[in-house]
Amino acid sequence: SFIGGIAYGGYARKIVGRVLSSMQSQHGPACIEDYPEFLQEALEQALGLVGTVKCYDP
Repeated sequence: SFIGGIAYGGYARKIVGRVLSSMQSQHGPACIEDYPEFLQEALEQALGLVGTVKCYDP
């Protein structure tokens, strides 16, 4: 299901993009790794989306 993977990946990138935009609006251009609270939020939201497809159980 390559097509399904692309669709989920694209939406996950949108989710992460929102977190990155929020981080950059508060801190300017920066690496997400430098702000663990934003990294954690991005990971949780992306895993919430693809976790059910990939059988991820936190």
